[in-house]
Amino acid sequence: MKKYIKFAMIMCCLFLAGCASNYYTVMPTQNQGTTIGGMRTLLAYGDWIHTYVSAIDHQGIESASSFWEGTAYNIPVIPNQSHTFDISVRYMHHGIFAGQYAGQGQLHATLQPGQHYRVYGKYNGKNLDVWIQSNSGKRVTPIVLIHCTRISIL
Repeated sequence: MKKYIKFAMIMCCLFLAGCASNYYTVMPTQNQGTTIGGMRTLLAYGDWIHTYVSAIDHQGIESASSFWEGTAYNIPVIPNQSHTFDISVRYMHHGIFAGQYAGQGQLHATLQPGQHYRVYGKYNGKNLDVWIQSNSGKRVTPIVLIHCTRISIL
């Protein structure tokens, strides 16, 4: 019986240790409706681009929503503060046999209250140009080139 209690206590400690992780969290009253999300663009002939925010201010984004919704997940952000957004990108260009490419970069922006923003990407040779843009179409960051490397054939 003591072994079961000891095992249960160890498991509880391990589960609670995950709560102490350093992830980016914002209370609903802090973000004032300001969110940012990635983008998924499907192009002709199997070409596609995925961009997503992987961290804000060097704190990872991790929740059930970010896992299941992927690029569609809208991350709450505290407005009127300068933030560093770690961006991850993946793309496939020139069809399935050309392979997938991936890269990472950073964008810096101060977002306005009540606005929704997306990370956009565009092909630039074997790399991607990325920027943050509001839903109204206003670009809020300069274009940053993210260098990508081939990660697979399929």
